[in-house]
Amino acid sequence: GYEERKLNNEIVVGIGQDLEDSLDPHQSSSAGTREVVFNIYEGLVKTGPTGELIPAVAESYKVSEDGLVYTFTLREGVKFHNGETVTADDVVYSIERCAGTEGGEPLVEAFSVVKAVEKKDEKTVEITLKAADGDFLSYLTAAIIPANYDKQETAPVGTGPFKFVSRSVQESLVVEKFAEYWGTPAYLDKVTFKIFEDPNALMSALSAGSVDMAN
Repeated sequence: GYEERKLNNEIVVGIGQDLEDSLDPHQSSSAGTREVVFNIYEGLVKTGPTGELIPAVAESYKVSEDGLVYTFTLREGVKFHNGETVTADDVVYSIERCAGTEGGEPLVEAFSVVKAVEKKDEKTVEITLKAADGDFLSYLTAAIIPANYDKQETAPVGTGPFKFVSRSVQESLVVEKFAEYWGTPAYLDKVTFKIFEDPNALMSALSAGSVDMAN
């Protein structure tokens, strides 16, 4: 849980631990980092309000009867935060990066079940598994990221309702509403995640109103 205060459609969220050095969504493991990057990134599917999986970067999908082949139809016109439209190539890159199918180690252990990722056409991507895995769809909340971008660790780019603005190590991370988000727009314009490793410091800052909303 966290404490929050709202002002001018901006919010400061206190989190109890610093973020990892890297904001790369395929390599982050700490709860604090996940809580932040969850707002910036989306997968082919994402978790809905009641915990069910709903299409996100994908508009729809189908699974073969033997459970080995997942075919995703991509949503039209999904934009990355850098203004570029998501392509099938970006999706293939993101899944292969998680799975290590291009000769690397799997960045996400659960993706070691992936045998191949293939672009069928500009809006269709097919993922073939080595063996059926009933949980595989839930892994596909893993972030879709641009194929031609190498600064995810420090200036992350995703498709989520919020885009990265800035980061001060061991202090805060700021995101703002992404105007070109494909889905329901964020109702907040700006969120500052402020790191308080000492819970008492967080509580006293909030009660004294000393959390500065402008920064």
